[in-house]
Amino acid sequence: MGEIIDIKTGQVVKAGEQQDPHMNLHTLDNKVHCIPISCLVDIITGKTKLTDMDDWEMIARTALSIVLAEASK
Repeated sequence: MGEIIDIKTGQVVKAGEQQDPHMNLHTLDNKVHCIPISCLVDIITGKTKLTDMDDWEMIARTALSIVLAEASK
């Protein structure tokens, strides 16, 4: 398993450290992003930009593919 990097600090999260509630997103390029809910809320409310996230393009593509798959059911 790869390292977990804190999206806010850029530091490695050590095993057992307290973590904010988060969402795991398995992207189309076979990576897993652990995104804190607070970061998603900040993007939705306009406090930060989606483009401030590393690998934002793949995250956006994956999220859209999930939404479109659900909408077409």
